[in-house]
Amino acid sequence: MSALFTLVASVLLATDGPTGGTAEDPTGVRNLNLEQLLATPVTTVKRKEDSLTHSAGAVYVITQQELRRFGVTSIPEALRLVPGMDVARVGLTSWAVSARGYNAAFANKLLVMIDGRTVYTPVFGAVHWDSQDALIDDIDRIEVMRGPGAVMWGANAVNGVVNIITKTSQRTQGTQVTVGSGTQDQALTRFRHGGAAGRRGFYRVYAQHTLRTGDQSDGTDMGTARWSFLQGGFRGDWTPTGTDTMTVQGDSYRSGFRIANQTATLTPPYSQLRLDRGVAAGANALARWEHTHGDGASTTVQSYFDVYDRDSDLLSYVVQTVDFDVQHRRQLFDRHELVVGVGGRGVWDQTTLTEGISFADPRRQYGLFHATLQDEWTLKPNRLAITGGLRLERNSFTGWSLQPTARLLYTPTRKHTFWGAISHAVRTPSRGELGFQADVSATAGPGLPILARTTGTPDLRNELGNTVEGGGRWQWNQRLIVDSTVYYSWTDGAAQLVIGTPSLRRSPQGDYLLAPAYYVNGLKVDTAGWETAVRFEAAREWHLAGAYTLFDLHYHSEFRPAGLQPDPLALAHNSPPHQFSIRSEWNPRRRWELDAAYFWNAGLMPANPATARRQRLDARLGWLISESAELSVGVQNLLNPHRIEIFNHVGPASVVFGRQAYVRLGFRF
Repeated sequence: MSALFTLVASVLLATDGPTGGTAEDPTGVRNLNLEQLLATPVTTVKRKEDSLTHSAGAVYVITQQELRRFGVTSIPEALRLVPGMDVARVGLTSWAVSARGYNAAFANKLLVMIDGRTVYTPVFGAVHWDSQDALIDDIDRIEVMRGPGAVMWGANAVNGVVNIITKTSQRTQGTQVTVGSGTQDQALTRFRHGGAAGRRGFYRVYAQHTLRTGDQSDGTDMGTARWSFLQGGFRGDWTPTGTDTMTVQGDSYRSGFRIANQTATLTPPYSQLRLDRGVAAGANALARWEHTHGDGASTTVQSYFDVYDRDSDLLSYVVQTVDFDVQHRRQLFDRHELVVGVGGRGVWDQTTLTEGISFADPRRQYGLFHATLQDEWTLKPNRLAITGGLRLERNSFTGWSLQPTARLLYTPTRKHTFWGAISHAVRTPSRGELGFQADVSATAGPGLPILARTTGTPDLRNELGNTVEGGGRWQWNQRLIVDSTVYYSWTDGAAQLVIGTPSLRRSPQGDYLLAPAYYVNGLKVDTAGWETAVRFEAAREWHLAGAYTLFDLHYHSEFRPAGLQPDPLALAHNSPPHQFSIRSEWNPRRRWELDAAYFWNAGLMPANPATARRQRLDARLGWLISESAELSVGVQNLLNPHRIEIFNHVGPASVVFGRQAYVRLGFRF
């Protein structure tokens, strides 16, 4: 880090003259006022840009300003800012991210997109957060919609949708470089350059590298966990005519990791930590064309290709995806806006037998087709609107499904919004749940050890989720905004892992009892909650944001044939019943920023109470050195010298995270 501090010192000594802001904020560092926050564009609810005021859903928008001031280096870290989201680090490279419960390393009811490209993997029904990233400086906003979004976005958007939207290349002209170092992110480098492409086009290219290390929680000499990530990409935007816009973008990445994995053994203590060395690599390309017709109607055509390759001792597979989507929007009879869409997706995967996981069918081709119809009926302009939609979808695993939604929006004034919704969404089983095999755990039995082996179930069906929700946003005065949501959800046929009667098996390590474990649609789950977010402008230079979430979950098994019992690990949930957070963004002087964030939760039952993720405090000090240079230093986990954010029963070993310090320096020219 000495070279970095030398560089910082040279910049400080060379700086002279008055300070200014960034290219997007020429008057200096400032927070959005409350009216600007309510006017923040949102596209996730209607799949078209509208203001937050006119969005009938539980939506929270993370702005670029929040990303910068929170010191975010990854997408999961950014999602901590969202009320109702539960974010926990499972290990150095893996995260548990979910909305409204069901949190786990493979949370499978949250759909995540980057610029319209779905990054939810169909192989294991989750997101590989260590491989899905975007240059933080190029993100315009992250829209998080809690609750179903199936009509517009399809299956698996049961508990929420995360929509990461990057800036157009026209807004990222010039060159920007950021370097940093810290106790965990030991090396952080970001580069981006943008320019003009003729009279009607713009482009940008970028590259970033991160080196992250962490200590294993087992206390044995397994070495330091390590993750190195390198990613680069491009984006081009053109307006060949006044009615056409074209976007082409792509990314390529490669990460190498060395982490400890917990594996089952037939001898005490019946689990073993083993080093897992591997590489995850991938690439994607996306093209989008938007055309505005003479009568005001619009048509959007989008297609993307994505390839992901993961090769490690525990997990090895390649998956290729091709997606095509067409959407047409048209005004009918003055007060009706009709949306019609069709699309399809093809997936090809190839899995490799490893010591951890194998598949009954190593290669498989599958896909889906979808058609969408939605009508937004404006009963009274700028006051009352009803939206009804239906999505018809067919996938290769479970066949046809219907996913309807109805929404009501009432805006008595431009500062008050009330909304309600009722939705039906489905979660399709993953490729792994249908046909994989893995030894997940071993325990001491009555005389012989018991090995639990999970096997996929080919006839697993969709999980059927239903949600009734409502809420409101109020700007009480020039300084206070309150956003509150209540909801009730019930899911039928949720996947349940059950364990059958053990049978005697023999091995070179000795005799043991094999307990078959497999998935069935055997659970009925009811959840209810209250989510409240508050923004308060204490002064022009000081903004506060607070949030509280109450979450309640009940379940019972509907599938108990003879000899089968519910697996307690599968039925347990990791989401805290109570969450509270408060953030402060303060500009004590024109050039300075002082930020802090405190997170608290209660109700979890961790394996080790001493390292429970009950509270977290982060702080950051930023200095806008000049119009083209910015310095920031920060500390994370101030209250926790040792912290395990979630206990992982299988897979990567839980990692202890302590206090972390960092320093970052950015240039724009």
